[in-house]
Amino acid sequence: MRSGESGIDAWIMMRRVAGGLNENLQIALWDRIKMFLMPAKGRSVVKPPVNEVQEMWRCAASLERLDSATKIGMADILVRPLAHGIAQNHVYWCLGRLGGRWPSHGPWNTVVNPAKAEEWIDLLLPHVPESATDSHAWMLALAQLARRTEQRGLDISEGHRKSVMIGLNSAGAPAELLQMVESVVDVGKEQAGNILGDSLPLGLRLEQIGNA
Repeated sequence: MRSGESGIDAWIMMRRVAGGLNENLQIALWDRIKMFLMPAKGRSVVKPPVNEVQEMWRCAASLERLDSATKIGMADILVRPLAHGIAQNHVYWCLGRLGGRWPSHGPWNTVVNPAKAEEWIDLLLPHVPESATDSHAWMLALAQLARRTEQRGLDISEGHRKSVMIGLNSAGAPAELLQMVESVVDVGKEQAGNILGDSLPLGLRLEQIGNA
């Protein structure tokens, strides 16, 4: 991938089509990205511009067919600034995708365990977003992490759910996000676009590439 605007656009495109890639292709894409996001110790890597790295993170977080251990490894890096009260918009978005209770295209067995999702909720809740855009991303991340599925192995504890509801209500979260946390609901087209990052151009749709 070339750096600059072309590099940013390329990673946005890959994020948009990530849901149509099978497991092997998602792993191959992650192998290409991780050298920049999680460089090996002792290895010097020339990182692309900051904006491009942020899009690489969003693309990586969209690879739902990666195993949960890989997702946790990504998130553990992303949450480090939160411990110091610092976060950027892409961090909220990525945590929501990495720890979401209900995958948009991946299998259930790669969903991160509820205990980890609760850890990230505990870090997010006291954080105060710096802008309206950040606030929306923050609320969406919490709603995804706390989304109700009625599946014992996926749902967070009722105590954490209550804390998220209090936080979302205090922030003036829209009704759709509150409903995601309170009950099992289908995500509407507009909310699905927010979760995925944006919508595909009119007339295009995702089809899985390769075998499942």
